[in-house]
Amino acid sequence: MTADNGGYWEVAADGGVFSFGNATFYGSMGDKPLNGDAVFYGSAVGDV
Repeated sequence: MTADNGGYWEVAADGGVFSFGNATFYGSMGDKPLNGDAVFYGSAVGDV
């Protein structure tokens, strides 16, 4: 969730990152080889 609860990010197992609402898109690892699946993404209050 963004700080104002107006957006959020989702991460796919292949490293792809998707932003929704007013969440800023910072980039993605969807086209890069990963050592393993992405299994968790979290943010602390105030992170945007």
